[in-house]
Amino acid sequence: MEANACGIPVVASKTGGILYAVKGGISGVFADPTNPKDIADKNLYLINTLKEWKRGCIKYAKNFDVKKITESFKKLYKMAYNAAKNRANQ
Repeated sequence: MEANACGIPVVASKTGGILYAVKGGISGVFADPTNPKDIADKNLYLINTLKEWKRGCIKYAKNFDVKKITESFKKLYKMAYNAAKNRANQ
């Protein structure tokens, strides 16, 4: 996220939570983590096309703004609380 916020795309692998943080083709590219050549090729690709990625990276990183995330969690917790309260009142 920090790199994207600065307009820099990332090379990532399709494992774990990174799938939620990187959007292929917008904030970076995915590489096979077991293939050093693929990782190197993807890095060179991003270096050579860096200017083309800047706007998309910055825009995508704004989805992870602390205020937006906080509001999302507040809504989620409120929904969970209300659902539990409704079940308790039945």
